[in-house]
Amino acid sequence: MPKKMQKRPEFAKVAECLYRNYSSGTYYALVKRKGRQIRRSLKTTDRKLAERRLKDFRQSADNLSKDTKDKRLT
Repeated sequence: MPKKMQKRPEFAKVAECLYRNYSSGTYYALVKRKGRQIRRSLKTTDRKLAERRLKDFRQSADNLSKDTKDKRLT
């Protein structure tokens, strides 16, 4: 029987909350706020620029979580 081929993960962890897509080389931010996971493209293949954009994204995600109220029905 042939061995199953191991599939390489699509994203490689580069730094805290920073991931890189193997096929495109694009960096992504992955943060958790209020128990939800938010993943956004940083629209760059340059790591230094991605780190700066990640910092900005984390600040905006913090502001979003403060502004939104719980909209679930009870």
